[in-house]
Amino acid sequence: MLLLCAALLFTSCGQESEPIDETAAQTMPSVECSAAYFASDSLNPYFCSTSLNASLMPLLYDGLFSVQQDSTAEPAVAASYSEGEDWVKIVLPTTGIFSDGSAVTANDVVYSFEKAKNSAFYRNELSGISDATADSPLEVTFTFSDRLPDRLLVLTFPIVKNQTAENAESCPVGTGQYVVSSQEEALFLTVRPGISEGRIQSVRLVPVTDSGNLMYTLQTGEIDFFVSDLYGERLSRTGEQMLDVPTSNLIFMGVNSNSYALSFSAVRQALSQAVNRDEIAESVYSGHAVAAGLPIRSDTRAYASYAASEQSEAVDYAAAQSLLESEGYTTVDPQSGERSGEKGPLRMRLLVNSESAYRVETANCVRDSLARVGITATVQSLPYEQYVQALNAGNYDLYIGEVKLPGNGSLSVFFGGSVSYGISERSKSYLAWQEVINGSVALPAFFTTFSQDLPFLPLAFRNDVLVYSDALIVPEESVLFGVALGRIDRWRVAEEERTEAGSTQAP
Repeated sequence: MLLLCAALLFTSCGQESEPIDETAAQTMPSVECSAAYFASDSLNPYFCSTSLNASLMPLLYDGLFSVQQDSTAEPAVAASYSEGEDWVKIVLPTTGIFSDGSAVTANDVVYSFEKAKNSAFYRNELSGISDATADSPLEVTFTFSDRLPDRLLVLTFPIVKNQTAENAESCPVGTGQYVVSSQEEALFLTVRPGISEGRIQSVRLVPVTDSGNLMYTLQTGEIDFFVSDLYGERLSRTGEQMLDVPTSNLIFMGVNSNSYALSFSAVRQALSQAVNRDEIAESVYSGHAVAAGLPIRSDTRAYASYAASEQSEAVDYAAAQSLLESEGYTTVDPQSGERSGEKGPLRMRLLVNSESAYRVETANCVRDSLARVGITATVQSLPYEQYVQALNAGNYDLYIGEVKLPGNGSLSVFFGGSVSYGISERSKSYLAWQEVINGSVALPAFFTTFSQDLPFLPLAFRNDVLVYSDALIVPEESVLFGVALGRIDRWRVAEEERTEAGSTQAP
């Protein structure tokens, strides 16, 4: 429940807080609101494993750059930068911006980079950086192993103080607006001493054990907001306010190129023409997603430069049927509508993680779309561990997956990375991507090759959703790309708004 309260003095994890001016505390009432977190998970950005805890990290830690709503990079911790063919040099500010008052040094940045590159949340993001070197106390050079543009967009990992993020129990010293504090057995995120921006001076952390109960916890007033990654239980719109947060999380359908029918590009093309991406984005994800025929968001600045001529989100059942016929699938069962060719009927096993209601519904939507062109897809929902085992064993034809692409749109995760299931190293797209990362092929040319080859099928880019109670007023511009709590200082309290409005109207 959102509360008005006097600023409190707390003890930070592993260190004493700086003293607060008691006179200022008495004359400046602050606002405390509450948010959910998993007490069983870490509040260390390099050890946390849940998206719920990760969504709180931007309050505690800044990156060298932040990604704005238009997907451009703006300096955060970095003071300035320069770029070369395969490097970016960062110059750090001379004044102290860590929560303990000390300055950020090059050694802090290198330490943070090494921690980030070995962490689950940032490993893919930093896969294109081969090295980080401290050139001087305030200069760091990042060496890139690829030639992709928009390099600043991947330099967003949290910057923490050297040697303060060694284990899951530690609360690293960060550069964010808040610090982790405690009072008795309760945890809080409290505004750092000397920072007065915004009305939300304290965020009380309410421990939860099940992400499926978050909506109920908000409805009962135990928390004031949470960030959903649209993984488990479907969101209800009853009595809540929601704000979409664009992300680079791609919902896709993986293709096993070792399956006979799917080894033909025309069949993969037919699948792409048959899938109703708009239905997935608008119905399955309730509008909290953007349909994607290519692995790049159509609502970002980069799309106009790289992919505007390759728009392929629209469904076309007639084109799909024609492509299947061109590969010899000309016989149609009059009862079931199933297509067959010399090698038998078009039957495919569609694998999905049963723990995500959204992805199961996506699989069902794909199944129904494919049935309209004569392809029988049998959905097999498996718990996550069994789902991964089936993928590793190749026991599937198609699968529904999700991956967070790096800020610069790198697709290396598909071509030799963690979601390369079923993609042949001899495929045209795989070979073309190797030329992209070594700088010999431009991205527009790659997207043309990709559209013809389709080693996997992009379906949609999903958003995160900031869900908050009617006690809060959250302006749309307060969210950044991929960061729901990027500008919490712009949040307002509904009761204060009403009080202020009443006072101005009083006689």
